[in-house]
Amino acid sequence: MDALNEYKDDEIIVVCHSGARSMMAAQLLVREGFKDVRNLTCGMMIWHRNGYPVLPPKKEY
Repeated sequence: MDALNEYKDDEIIVVCHSGARSMMAAQLLVREGFKDVRNLTCGMMIWHRNGYPVLPPKKEY
């Protein structure tokens, strides 16, 4: 969590497949003092279903 402290005042959008895990992560960030945290409701599943663009994952991490 310390590595994220420099972003406490920035907008943070948390995303997962269905929105459930990202909601828990967003709640944790708010409890830790992050100011502008948002969760992508219903996650990437609904994003993709609605036809929004999705980039393939990078092969190198």
